[in-house]
Amino acid sequence: MHEQFPVLFSPCMIGNVKIKNRICKAPQTSGLSNLDGSVSPRLIRYYEDLANGNVGMIIVEYAYIDNLYSKSASNQLAINDDEYIVGLGWLADTIKNLGSVPCIQIEHCGRQRFLGPPMGSASPIPWPLMYERYGSAAIPEELSIKEIDAIVEAFGQATLRAKKAGFQVVEIHGAHGYLITNFLSPFTNKRSDWYGGSRENRFRFLEQVFKCCKSYVGEDFPVIVRLSGTDYEPEGMTIDDTIYYSKRLEELGCAAIDVSGGDHHTMVHQVTPMQLSKGHNVWAAETIKKEVSIPVFATGSITLPEYAEEILEAGKGDFVSLGRPLFADPFWAKKAYEGRPEDIVPCIRCNEGCLDRGNHLGKSVNCTMNPILGFEDALAIKPADKPKKIAVVGGGPGGMEAARVAKLRGHDVTIYEKRKLGGYLHEASVPEFKADIRNALKYLTTQIEKLKINVVNENADAAMLL
Repeated sequence: MHEQFPVLFSPCMIGNVKIKNRICKAPQTSGLSNLDGSVSPRLIRYYEDLANGNVGMIIVEYAYIDNLYSKSASNQLAINDDEYIVGLGWLADTIKNLGSVPCIQIEHCGRQRFLGPPMGSASPIPWPLMYERYGSAAIPEELSIKEIDAIVEAFGQATLRAKKAGFQVVEIHGAHGYLITNFLSPFTNKRSDWYGGSRENRFRFLEQVFKCCKSYVGEDFPVIVRLSGTDYEPEGMTIDDTIYYSKRLEELGCAAIDVSGGDHHTMVHQVTPMQLSKGHNVWAAETIKKEVSIPVFATGSITLPEYAEEILEAGKGDFVSLGRPLFADPFWAKKAYEGRPEDIVPCIRCNEGCLDRGNHLGKSVNCTMNPILGFEDALAIKPADKPKKIAVVGGGPGGMEAARVAKLRGHDVTIYEKRKLGGYLHEASVPEFKADIRNALKYLTTQIEKLKINVVNENADAAMLL
């Protein structure tokens, strides 16, 4: 039993697969695949750090399932053809060989297509952002029964490809306003056939997708589903709807429910900024866990291991699914396990590099707190060829990071800061709605102390530096 985080680092089962701890990497598109959706060396390198970081199960970012318009974004991972199996196998084996369980999320983007028209959905109701960009061309086509049947089959074949590639678990993306949610939510489903109207009818598409997936991989292979507890839309999907969907999925043989929240129109609830509470969607996981007996994943701004332990100890979830915290520090779990959580680079929920990415996925993923994300080799901290004496003038966040890196490279470093270390992070973190910045301040000052970097509390003039 781990002394500091006993529940977080206890094993748990998903179906017949044992997960070594309760930490899962949430599926988030990285933009690190090749343009055609194939696995790239850059993508492999990114997941190597996560697997080396002691994450129990890594849910690889969403992969599109067909050749029509399930693809959402540029450089998105593909699982729509057998030719991708070899590359996906490279990815799955990399994760598995480093001690984590490989899982992959499969999806159809529905009305939320960053690439623009054409789009297909349950009903011709556009995503407001796309409508602003493309006008009436962004109104999705209402899928016909024949088209629905083809998409169901594509989900099933994608699941089989994942199994052949060596993934041990598959997650169906039924959350966040993508196609399955377009059917589940009355906000986006206005159909009058047997896919619309009642809660049972709205569930029918997901039911068919799930059954098809299981038919391709067998009863022993774990298939899990990600759902939004609510989409936070007016007249949208309620927690009672999601409880119903979760119970039905359990009856069908679903191995776990991954509970998130919101859609891309209500992104503030899906990828919560620092202004909102930590553990923003944990309430939904807690509610659903009371209604099902299969494992439930709690998600949403679980930025520090003490938060995760508190959630698990209180029985609000069986796993924690971490997204942005593992962008900020892929070794989050390893540092917590080794009893040094103070060394975890904290996610401050600024959403600058992970969500915004230069006007909505115009770049591959990056992170304010982790500049080497996506450049793990090119920007790796390596010993200096010749150690030097370095003065860093100013002990703000930039100065402290420069001093930390220089010290790790072997230089003799002195920081000159007339005030206390942290610069204007002190003022910036005063409001409660910016409390996450305090974690960054604490992390940076702790690293300066642990590395025994000399701090001179004076203004640095030319003579002093000389």
